[in-house]
Amino acid sequence: MESVGGPAGTGPTGTGGSAVAFGHISCTAGPAPVCTVDAANSSNITSATGIADATDKGLICITTSVTVKNQQALFEIALSATNADLANGNTVTHLGGVQAQTAEANCPVGTTGWVRTYGPDGHRTSDARNVWVSYN
Repeated sequence: MESVGGPAGTGPTGTGGSAVAFGHISCTAGPAPVCTVDAANSSNITSATGIADATDKGLICITTSVTVKNQQALFEIALSATNADLANGNTVTHLGGVQAQTAEANCPVGTTGWVRTYGPDGHRTSDARNVWVSYN
């Protein structure tokens, strides 16, 4: 079995414990976010769905083409490299999981994993979000 490597193309299967799927997902800001998977920096992630605020604010549902056991996620925010406080409404943390282990009812059928974002005040966020995920 081979897995797609980084932007350069296809590489050999990784050693035990390496990611079976990884990628960069970006979502637009607003009450009806649109999320896209960065194909050049992703492998085995087929889609990402931003759920409308009225249904489940801050929720991003992710689908992979492979079976997964666990999920890791990191958020990229421009202000993290500055000496400035983040205002409420900006993502600073998240919760998430593998759908087969901790089901999120508002994700579409076939979803593999999900993340929900939160701001400094503990409220869910719907700002523009960039997330990097990996699955083992």
